[in-house]
Amino acid sequence: YNSFRGLYPWPGIWTKWKTTNLKILACHPLVEVLPEISAGSITPEGNVVCKNGTMLRITELQLAGKNPTTLASFLNGYKDFPGSQLG
Repeated sequence: YNSFRGLYPWPGIWTKWKTTNLKILACHPLVEVLPEISAGSITPEGNVVCKNGTMLRITELQLAGKNPTTLASFLNGYKDFPGSQLG
């Protein structure tokens, strides 16, 4: 989350999902801790597990070459996102 705050609005933060760049446009930290799940994993709710077991809730994102979208819309279109790994 601190990387997001430091790099918002420009240049923003990017990660890889499968072979595509994924830009995180809006997010906030969650107080839940999941130490048994590896960093970068996506939970069924669409949250990202961070290195120390905390989680980040992405609320708006954009795949390279696509329009910005909310997480709810993204999850409707990409059913394989939960359970995958960000790079």
